[in-house]
Amino acid sequence: MKHSKILLVIALLCLAGTAGAEVYRWTDKSGKVHYSDTPPTETEAQTRRLYDSSIEQEKLPYETRRAASRFPLVLLTGEACGEPCKLARDYLGKRKAPFSEKLLKTQEEIDAYKRQLGKAELSVPTLLVGSRVLDGFEPGAWGNELNLAGYPK
Repeated sequence: MKHSKILLVIALLCLAGTAGAEVYRWTDKSGKVHYSDTPPTETEAQTRRLYDSSIEQEKLPYETRRAASRFPLVLLTGEACGEPCKLARDYLGKRKAPFSEKLLKTQEEIDAYKRQLGKAELSVPTLLVGSRVLDGFEPGAWGNELNLAGYPK
């Protein structure tokens, strides 16, 4: 009995040492997803930051963090987007939904996203909710999709 308590304490101490360790998730050039405790090298992975949001992740409610981990939001904008992109940013900010914004500056970037999303045309703003693509800013459609993804109202 005494030995089992000692073993339990030792096991818990071992686990506590790994609780703060970082885990990296990355996709290689062939599309395979990897998980590791070391970051990938530039040649190993296509790096992509999911969150460049001004909202700090740690301070968000649990429901929002959970939705963001399952269905990350990426807002695609263009340099000449103007008012629609501003409305889209404001809408996501009002919902306190953490998102990253990708400003598409060159034709190569636009073409790359078209290929990635399987689209012949790409309009901005476009919202990516996980793998779901919402072209153009439509508050009703965006709200429904955020609700379905589990983002709080």
